Amino acid sequence: MRKLVAAAAVSAALALTVAGCSSSGTNASSTGSNGVKVPDFTAKPAKTLTVEGVNPTDEVATSRVDYADSKLKAEGVSVTLNKATFDPQKFTAQIASGKVPDLIYMDRAQVATFASKGLVVPLDQCFKDNNVSATKAYYPAILDAVKYQGDTYAIPEFWQTNAIMLNQRVLQKAGVTADDFNMKNPDAVLAAAKKVYQASGGKPSVIGFDPAVSGGNANVWLFAFGGGLVDSKGKPTLNSDANIKAFTWLKQLYDEQGGYAKAASYVNTFDYFGDDNQYVKDQVGAELVQQWYPAVLTAVASKIDISAVPLTNTSGQPIGLADGNAYAIPAASKNPQAACQWALDMTSATAWNKAAAARLATDAKQNPNIFTGLFTGSPEADKAINAKQTSGGIAGFQQVEQAFNQTLTNGISWGSSPVGQQVTTELTNAVVPAMTGAKSVKQALDDAQTAALREYSQASKK
Repeated sequence: MRKLVAAAAVSAALALTVAGCSSSGTNASSTGSNGVKVPDFTAKPAKTLTVEGVNPTDEVATSRVDYADSKLKAEGVSVTLNKATFDPQKFTAQIASGKVPDLIYMDRAQVATFASKGLVVPLDQCFKDNNVSATKAYYPAILDAVKYQGDTYAIPEFWQTNAIMLNQRVLQKAGVTADDFNMKNPDAVLAAAKKVYQASGGKPSVIGFDPAVSGGNANVWLFAFGGGLVDSKGKPTLNSDANIKAFTWLKQLYDEQGGYAKAASYVNTFDYFGDDNQYVKDQVGAELVQQWYPAVLTAVASKIDISAVPLTNTSGQPIGLADGNAYAIPAASKNPQAACQWALDMTSATAWNKAAAARLATDAKQNPNIFTGLFTGSPEADKAINAKQTSGGIAGFQQVEQAFNQTLTNGISWGSSPVGQQVTTELTNAVVPAMTGAKSVKQALDDAQTAALREYSQASKK
């Protein structure tokens, strides 16, 4: 789920004109598509590296941080993590004070915005000087999201794709099968959701199909219907015919389940991470989830009966869509050499394999028989790690793992835009009026497009 930053806040934060933001210690003569000088990534790194926005809270993160830190420590570089979530407004204040972090960790939707403002350096040379082929090391779909006018401006991390999780107990009781949730036939999915849905006292008691729109996943459904957020040049396309079709279908789905307000309110009561979650209590028949969620459910494996089908487009082809974060180097970084190396080490196959080992050790304490894998953003790492997936002999968990693996076969980029965050925010702003009927679907998306285009036009003039 996207961590949304208000478009106005981002725009205000990045409106600052940055003068003289070239990386210190660089002798490279070339510049990127944004006019920022390319650092000399082969130069000797400074003795300290400051990273903003990385807060390792689990074994997957801490194991990789330890690895990346150790690689720099061997070169005499110490690493300091500023663990607060990256804040664009704070960043502009840091620029003004001259105290800019050497590396920032932020939403991939913000990368092109920062690149267009000349606030981050191009990284194609970073990959080259460290003998990393970006197109082999990272999935094309997520690499595309960190490009601006052909150059790469961040190192992407994670690719947590979506699939449709199924509660077999609930579906069997309603006489519905997994095949009924194939998006090749959206009308059949509507019929299945209506059949599974139950209400008591005018309020939902079982959601037939939760598309997780209230959780911030409206953008996923645009692509399922052949639409999207922006065109190849980064221009918003929120009111395209395909997007209108997607939102119209979503509204129908909610209308079949008591309406958006009631359905969303009921979903918000789910004990999503607890022992009394929606699959234990049979509160949902089907639900759009990201790949990390099955790992949560391993703790209650004996209490649930789940399976899954991949999210597909309306042609029936599995699609892989998900957001995520990335590492970018500020134009005023005092240590771009160490920043480049640390970010590459954090997202390397070696680091991910260490993370998998750490996760397996944790799983051994929770449920040693099930390992649902890690989706990392690295094809090499995913292949090695997901070969270790186990289902503990539970057919449902095996089906879940297979469904998510299928989504990796057709990765689709969110696209890259200098107003990427604002476009997502405007889409989110359109959800409630469109789903509740306060506005027609077309009007809600037209309004969102108008606002997003205004931001795009302003960005294009700078």
